[in-house]
Amino acid sequence: MKKIERRSVSVIILIAAILAGLVLFTVKYVKRGSSWAAFSANSSVYKSGVLIKGTIYDRNGVLLSGVSDSGRYYSDDLDVRLSTLHAVGDIGGNIGTGALSVFTSELTGYDMISGNYSASGKGNSLYLTIDAELNKTAYNALEGRKGTVAVYNYETGEILCMASSPSFDPNEPSSVGADDDSGAYINRFLSSAFTPGSTFKTVTSIAAIEKLPDIYDRRFTCGGSVTIDGNNVTCTHAHGEITFEQALAVSCNCAFAEIAVELGSDTLSEYVKDLGLDEAHSVSGIKTAAGSYDISEGDAETAWSGVGQHTDLVNPEAMLRLMGAIAGGGSAAEPTLIRDVKNSLGISTGAYPSTKKFTLLNPETARQISDMMSYNTAYTYGEENYPGLRLHAKSGTAEVGDGAAPHAWFVGFITNPDHPLAFVVLVENGGSGSSVAGPIANKVLQAATAK
Repeated sequence: MKKIERRSVSVIILIAAILAGLVLFTVKYVKRGSSWAAFSANSSVYKSGVLIKGTIYDRNGVLLSGVSDSGRYYSDDLDVRLSTLHAVGDIGGNIGTGALSVFTSELTGYDMISGNYSASGKGNSLYLTIDAELNKTAYNALEGRKGTVAVYNYETGEILCMASSPSFDPNEPSSVGADDDSGAYINRFLSSAFTPGSTFKTVTSIAAIEKLPDIYDRRFTCGGSVTIDGNNVTCTHAHGEITFEQALAVSCNCAFAEIAVELGSDTLSEYVKDLGLDEAHSVSGIKTAAGSYDISEGDAETAWSGVGQHTDLVNPEAMLRLMGAIAGGGSAAEPTLIRDVKNSLGISTGAYPSTKKFTLLNPETARQISDMMSYNTAYTYGEENYPGLRLHAKSGTAEVGDGAAPHAWFVGFITNPDHPLAFVVLVENGGSGSSVAGPIANKVLQAATAK
């Protein structure tokens, strides 16, 4: 009898172990099935390490990359290949943000029931949110300089433009060696962080609006420089007596250094965190680079950090999100790169687009900083330089040291009824933000609003 009982217990333990194993396998299958199916050794999906399923189009149905019997191919248009490379990806998988690397499930048609099976054997059609022609305009406007241009609809979340330079022709991958130091594999919009320069003054302004009740009544006197804690903070020239609104418009370092010190680095750090500028985000599952802001013990460091210098770093995608939130009254749609996915029968999966909202600001603060950025255009940048655009903007000329030219930034949004667009332009070591990055923004936005 005891032997039977022992056998029964052993059977029960065995059944429990089998059930536990099945549960564990099921959990792992649900979580990791897509990555297992897309493993590079899967010959039904890859050939010689190249993804052989799935076709990629832009938002208008322009072919970006497809598959033939001879393998994967790209657009016939060289400018399209160059300007959309970081969105599409290279066949070697060196660009981690490319659709060929991150959207394999969508391209192969993977699901938990049928795996990677598709009726045609060629996978799905993936429609990105980007506009190939707009990317061409942006890429060509960079004129070969290192940098990035991005535009997104802050109401729908669709990223219309995501150009990064330098690029290379994916049909000639050998043109970029393994030891390349130009950063051609890097998507500067998603995967890099840069000194923000005076674009960071939007953050200091937001903090001042909420923490300093009399900020609009104050007057600042700029003599071209101000000494803080024994350190000389300089301006481009003496601005004289100016208001808070004018201080942002002329990008007065003296005024914003004094505001930053009064706010304190703890407060500025709090706002950096609340505005999402120090964290990594996810764009359709692609993780972005995080920014950083160091809490300073000395007033001089706090002053410089408040004008976007010191050790401040901001990722362009995070800055674009902030611009979208300001434009949207404090909230905006999460940026996305997938517009639609259709199976081999041409039927949409129905999973896209998915508009999710995020909130960074209260509506009144958003309205006030929006008004100030509109004033920037009227007072400094010149509405005539941005014809037809209801432009709200902030430039940045970020000093990077070592004798290198500063990074040129131009960020903001337009409130044209049919084109609710936020944008960011960054030209590495480009010089003046307003004179270098501003015209690029105008060229791209004019093209975007003409559609």
